[in-house]
Amino acid sequence: SNRLVADRVELNRATGEAVAQGKAVFFDGQDRLVGERIDFNLNTGTGVVYKASTFVPPYYRLSADRMDKLGDSVYSIRQGLFTTCEGDDPTWSFKMGSAEADLESSISATDTSFLVKGVPVIPYVPFFAAALRRERQSGFLFPEFGTNSRYGFLARTPYYWAINDSQDLTVAMDVYSRRGIGADLEYRYMLSRETQGQLRAFGVNESFLDS
Repeated sequence: SNRLVADRVELNRATGEAVAQGKAVFFDGQDRLVGERIDFNLNTGTGVVYKASTFVPPYYRLSADRMDKLGDSVYSIRQGLFTTCEGDDPTWSFKMGSAEADLESSISATDTSFLVKGVPVIPYVPFFAAALRRERQSGFLFPEFGTNSRYGFLARTPYYWAINDSQDLTVAMDVYSRRGIGADLEYRYMLSRETQGQLRAFGVNESFLDS
């Protein structure tokens, strides 16, 4: 069910079009979206949330200049930000040029970049995807940050791939301020009690360092 709450709501009963402004909140089933302005059509169930923000369990936060409602919990997103951090200045985030999200299952985006404190550490990520509201699903894990006397500042972005019930793969891009860009992977399998194991690999390409 859909519900719209705001300081001021203008409704055209003939067309079903509603315009909400001032502390506007849209309830889409179990999802709660907040925006500066919300246009919603009661007849078609579609609409637009401007300057939108929402929380998606278990820990994701999503904001965007614009979120167009395409269906039940399904949105097209323009100029979005995806993170697990609270506040207006998240420690890390994925900036998305465009994306589509089903708040009940997953989000996928193109034209993205990975930001640390608002700075693009990885300026271009061709494709980004993450699972929402599910356990053991393929998607990005929590980014990791740290410092090392040899490698400098480290920003690590791991991606988890649940291949099937008995195999998984974690691939991570590691950005070192003094060494360049590296990658590591961990492959695990358990076909039976007698047949199981894991494989780990790591490498750094220093040609990405600024000359």
